Amino acid sequence: MLLSYILIVIFAPIFPIELDIGRQVIVLLCLLSTVFVVHQMAVKNHLTRVNMLALLFFTGFVSTLGLSFDDVSLLFANVLCVVGVFRLVETNDTPKVKGKFFDAALTFVVASLFFSWCSLFLILVFVVIAINGRRDKKNFFIPFVAIGAVVILLISIENLFAIRLLSVNYSSSGDFSIYNSARIIIPLSFLLTLLIWCLFTYLSVLKRASANIKGGHITILAYLFFAIALVLLSPVKKGSELLFLAAPFSIITANYFQQEGDALFKEILLWIIILLPFSLFLYS
Repeated sequence: MLLSYILIVIFAPIFPIELDIGRQVIVLLCLLSTVFVVHQMAVKNHLTRVNMLALLFFTGFVSTLGLSFDDVSLLFANVLCVVGVFRLVETNDTPKVKGKFFDAALTFVVASLFFSWCSLFLILVFVVIAINGRRDKKNFFIPFVAIGAVVILLISIENLFAIRLLSVNYSSSGDFSIYNSARIIIPLSFLLTLLIWCLFTYLSVLKRASANIKGGHITILAYLFFAIALVLLSPVKKGSELLFLAAPFSIITANYFQQEGDALFKEILLWIIILLPFSLFLYS
């Protein structure tokens, strides 16, 4: 992961991606990787009972909003954040957690090199340590080890090759004018309303969950709130930052649809999610 960042920084000026096909391939690979990780996270950790629902809602979220992916760095950052959350969710039912805490912290640090505000997810590591790893107080030092390892490595490479790798941008913007477009505000309003509706069901699922999966659901819930904070703090609002909400949205929404009852209402919502991207495409 860190190696990929270094290679991108070094070779991007030499081999810029000017062809649309090259950018499209990168976007496709990043989205497919994210979908795969979300699927593995939901299935392996029993966060959803119906395997394909999370995939359906992830793709529905992305396609409905018609997100613009001109910022490839944001795509890399999102993939890394999803991988990091995956590692945190896995700490719920295993005694060997130190390596997973380190992996999660490392992925979030590397993600912050692509998109600085991703460092917010390091707080999530401490939250999960407080839930799953509090018995060993040494676990709280693991994120600092990951941060130190990345910083030392990047500084060493900078001095050795005389290149600039460390660059942060913690500015933020309150300009949400891009969301005033009907192409974004209509589907976004529907998806956020659906998310809020499904959150009530998710909280009840959390209360009923067995001990070995409850921590995973708490992690997803915290993931959602940190993703919302990241979207709000994003320095440039282009719509693509909403991608950070796609993974927690898909898992939380899937849990509502797999519950019994309200079959007709759920079927109507499902068809809206499926058909809305096509109707918005025709509208645009």
